[in-house]
Amino acid sequence: MKKTILYLTWLLAFTAFAPVAQAQNNERIQASYLLAFGRLPNSGELSYWNGQGQKSVQQLIDNHKSYIKGNMGTVGKDVIIKSYVDALGYRPSQAEINYHTQFGRTYAEMMNNHLIYVKGQPAEYEKVIKRSYQTVLGRQPNAGELAYWKGQGTFSYMVLVNCHQDWKNRNAQGQSQATNISTSAPLLATASVSSGVLNESKTAYNSLVSPGGGSIIAAGGGNVIAPGGANVIAPGGANIIAAGGGNIIAAGGGN
Repeated sequence: MKKTILYLTWLLAFTAFAPVAQAQNNERIQASYLLAFGRLPNSGELSYWNGQGQKSVQQLIDNHKSYIKGNMGTVGKDVIIKSYVDALGYRPSQAEINYHTQFGRTYAEMMNNHLIYVKGQPAEYEKVIKRSYQTVLGRQPNAGELAYWKGQGTFSYMVLVNCHQDWKNRNAQGQSQATNISTSAPLLATASVSSGVLNESKTAYNSLVSPGGGSIIAAGGGNVIAPGGANVIAPGGANIIAAGGGNIIAAGGGN
């Protein structure tokens, strides 16, 4: 009788633990895909990696990085193109693709590379701002608007688009533009993760972009990881991994 009770106790504990372990494994896979490829895994990819046992975010990214390097003509090319579109707002030329093919970088590394570049090239960053205005508002920014955004730090094209879209949606008379976005904003791929998986992701992220990479800042008790580095401020205390970021100031936690 005692053995039966002990077995049932273990079975109940295992049954309760299994969904938590499965959920964390899904989070690790999602985080690794956002950092390596700039997108969430599809159902087949999620199923495949769940079948490979428990792997850390770092182990998954190491595998993804090797896969990218071994497939630069297809997967690697897609990563390069996506990083250009997300960070700079345009599709790279064949010459630019060819240049970056030699490095075999992940999406996080590419985003970081682009944002470091435009941070040091004000004229190029101004072009990114202008592209985002044209995309969302159908016009070019005036001198005051350009000065405002230049004073906010260095944002990826995708984050600028989401900031402008947020302002356009609110469209309150006399309301100035602000660096607010939503984690459900268009073009921004995100995944909510537990604190343990977030810490794994931070370590993996920093191993990709350091030295010379951006910083990850936790504000208000929450955390965001955004490929592209720079300042990242958490929305509403949540743990978020976001692809397409540079600086993310999210609704509920921003200015």
